[in-house]
Amino acid sequence: MLWEDLVGPLLAERSFISHLDQNVLFVGVTNSTWMQEYVILKQPLITKLQDRGFSQVTDIVFVIKRAKKTSKRRERKNA
Repeated sequence: MLWEDLVGPLLAERSFISHLDQNVLFVGVTNSTWMQEYVILKQPLITKLQDRGFSQVTDIVFVIKRAKKTSKRRERKNA
């Protein structure tokens, strides 16, 4: 299952799954405005996850965090 399939393309562009810890899914969100949108959608997202076989997820925590990107310098160095 892709994150975009769960939340849709607009929200997926502004968030990413960080990690799962003790049945809590941590999701990075780009800013507080989008975090508020996700808080409103929290329970429906948990239900969707559980309906799709991720029954271990009992809560979602949203944190303002940017996705880690590989720097151009590192990409050139490894090429």
